[in-house]
Amino acid sequence: MVARSAFSLKDLSVSVWRGFLSRCAKGDDNVFYTPSEMVLDHAGGNATAKHMLVHFHRLPILYFPFVIFPKLAMSERQVFFSPTIGFGDQWGVNFHLPFYWNIAPQRDATFVPITWPSRR
Repeated sequence: MVARSAFSLKDLSVSVWRGFLSRCAKGDDNVFYTPSEMVLDHAGGNATAKHMLVHFHRLPILYFPFVIFPKLAMSERQVFFSPTIGFGDQWGVNFHLPFYWNIAPQRDATFVPITWPSRR
């Protein structure tokens, strides 16, 4: 994460303004996220983002007014993870939206629906 400014708050959380998030390799930022404000809550183990845009090749394609990133401890949770958008010469544009389901204390599953509009 890169931000224009970040502030530590009294409750051990960090407030980030005008952030830039990417899961791509450095210098290959085909898909990235730009929240106007993000709060990283270390005590609660989660993060929230306001006014987040998802960019694909620098073009904003999705807008989320408010996003909650779930806790790292996933007990008793069913959540969607961050989507992944990719592009390749062979497969075209693809979209992954992982879903985590904690079935029981000793059982869980992650489902990843994938769209591939063109297969050659």
